[in-house]
Amino acid sequence: MRTATARKRVAEAKVEVMENPDGTRTEYEDLAPEPERLEALLRDVFERNWDKIVFGPCIQGSVFEVRMTEPPKKVSMLDGYMTVDLGPWHLHLCLGENRKTHGGKTPPGLARHRRCSRVAFFRDIRRKAGACVRASFGLRLWNGKREQMMTVFFPN
Repeated sequence: MRTATARKRVAEAKVEVMENPDGTRTEYEDLAPEPERLEALLRDVFERNWDKIVFGPCIQGSVFEVRMTEPPKKVSMLDGYMTVDLGPWHLHLCLGENRKTHGGKTPPGLARHRRCSRVAFFRDIRRKAGACVRASFGLRLWNGKREQMMTVFFPN
């Protein structure tokens, strides 16, 4: 990427700040949820940085902290879904257009619900003795109904 283009993207980046009920803040920097861009980003996360991440859904009352012990057997795309094959188990993420459902065509409303509609880098900020302390940062994906699909925690 050219330096001028990179500077322009950084300058255009919008940061959304969410105040959390526990007094912490989460800052989000959104990316365009383009399927090709998401595939490249998630391939980098799962294929090249598998040993540095913790991932899973992270919602109030439930956090799955999955840590991989070896690289994925395979990362593939089919019908809008990325599949990350971890051997004994796997995960699917709908990144693009999903056309088929068991026995037929996916209804348009269901396809919109499934597909990733928001992706953002996030940074959680905690206050300690009046100073801001970074707690965690990573990547978060939401579907078309703004339900969280997955959080990837990057190393602190």
